Amino acid sequence: MLTHHAMSNLIDNVKKNMLEFKQFSPIKEKKEVYRELLATVMDSVYGTTLRRFHNPVLERMKQNVRELCQVPSNTIKQGYYTSWICEILSKACGTMSRDTKHVIVCDALALHDILFITYEFEEKTRTFLTFNPGGKTRTYEYLIKNCHELKGFVTYYGGEITLNLVGQAIAKSIGASYEKYDKFDRLVHSIGSQNDFESLLESLYNVIEELVAIVRRRIDANFSVLVLADHGYDINPQTLTLTHQWDPGGQGCLSILAPFMVVTQNDRV
Repeated sequence: MLTHHAMSNLIDNVKKNMLEFKQFSPIKEKKEVYRELLATVMDSVYGTTLRRFHNPVLERMKQNVRELCQVPSNTIKQGYYTSWICEILSKACGTMSRDTKHVIVCDALALHDILFITYEFEEKTRTFLTFNPGGKTRTYEYLIKNCHELKGFVTYYGGEITLNLVGQAIAKSIGASYEKYDKFDRLVHSIGSQNDFESLLESLYNVIEELVAIVRRRIDANFSVLVLADHGYDINPQTLTLTHQWDPGGQGCLSILAPFMVVTQNDRV
């Protein structure tokens, strides 16, 4: 099982490798970069062979991803992961600068998407990862509503705690503006089986490109931005369909990763 310290070291290694990849890789076209990141993650998690470039940095990142996914199902216990999510939330919010803050809550954001945001904003990013054991929105809402940082900011009237309410509560707790971005989740539920990897790439890239543009507009307006997601999503390597419900006995692991990423206008976070 990964400890906080081990997870932090892994994330630091991923960021270091990503910055090295950006500096020395001959791949510069953004869509091709995303393609190689998506392929690297899929090759690591699902055993595919989709990468075009056999770059030593991508090989190291492939190993990093494999280590991140080594989370046995019997270690996912509700109380432990509740405390972990709350601690990561507190750390991420504490990392934000004192400038104007903005929160973007994503309904689904996978590891390759996080890598691409890191590629785009480089040293301006700080990433934290926690786990949502159900790999879907409902379990995340159940876990995060117990964070003491949010109590007093969540207002509802006997109904369900929704992701929108959680996002608004996080924004209120740090004095930030807020928006929800759900196009990845909509894609998960709409695109079905893809004919080939390039078709899947096209669909995913259109969404991540839009999210990056939203973050960039906020950064250019001198906001410090917190991008977080309730879960990731997995990809069936045979049918190239998307899903975000984790199967402990299955091959995927991306659905349970719940990222918190801080992006600032400063040179380094």
